[in-house]
Amino acid sequence: MINIGVDLGGTKTQLRAAVDAGRTLDVVRSSDQIFGGSLGGTARRLARFIRESVPAGAGIGSVVVGAHGCDTPRQCGVFQERLTEELGVRSLALNDAELLLPAAGLTSGVGVVAGTGSVAVGYRSGELLVAGGWGWILGDEGSAPALVREAAREVLRLNDLGEHDVLADFLLETLDVPDLSVLSKPFRGADAAAVGRFAPMVFAAAESGSAAALRVIDDGGRALAHLVRVLGDRGADTSQVVLGGGVVVAQPRLHEACAEHLARNGVRCELTVLREPPVAGALALAESAAAGSPLSGSPAHHVVRSRT
Repeated sequence: MINIGVDLGGTKTQLRAAVDAGRTLDVVRSSDQIFGGSLGGTARRLARFIRESVPAGAGIGSVVVGAHGCDTPRQCGVFQERLTEELGVRSLALNDAELLLPAAGLTSGVGVVAGTGSVAVGYRSGELLVAGGWGWILGDEGSAPALVREAAREVLRLNDLGEHDVLADFLLETLDVPDLSVLSKPFRGADAAAVGRFAPMVFAAAESGSAAALRVIDDGGRALAHLVRVLGDRGADTSQVVLGGGVVVAQPRLHEACAEHLARNGVRCELTVLREPPVAGALALAESAAAGSPLSGSPAHHVVRSRT
């Protein structure tokens, strides 16, 4: 029987299967081929992806999926039920940030994702606590699309003051718009992944000496640190903090800003920037279940889900 872990992220979906002792199979697909419509439809497409990815004739054992946007008991419960029905095997659906701790080999702490979105998860006596994750239009500070959004806002703020920063030049060139009067055009109707792909521009502007870009990045790091502080205030163990997600892993300025603001907020923790793909955490949980541990949401024990 093959155990399977899946990281269903906002931009890409990665599957990792334990094929045999010491050997794994990794398959990556664009998430826009899986997400869309109802939770049932997403589960159906994910199940098809899983069946197509495993070797022909192989039996599927335990399946653990960390899903972007799976934030509430209802969402995770419905998705898990539909996926179990589609595959005919037991499965577990989690928030994708819950994969970070087991991927880092930890059983307690806070996981923070900053990629296509941003969210932090921790545990209080087995209860899942979530902060952030509201989508880039309303929040997700520190995520790739939010950094682009805040860069645009900062440039427009400076323009109102009659000031100019080189970040404006980077924005206009990258977004391919002629001037600031139409800066909002690329954002209209765009999804998080489409906006987030412009995030490297913010860091390139910072490297060129843009004070505005440096402020945007620092604010992003402050926001990520605030999510950790919020969970700590609600009773989560913050002694270990794991950062994961495309933008925070790829951009040292962002995770360094987060570390600085954690220290300023009085959060004493060991901070890990996860270089291992989060899907490793999903497979670790699936393997643990196959070895006899309960198939549960927490890296350590069963989780009662709550957002409040």
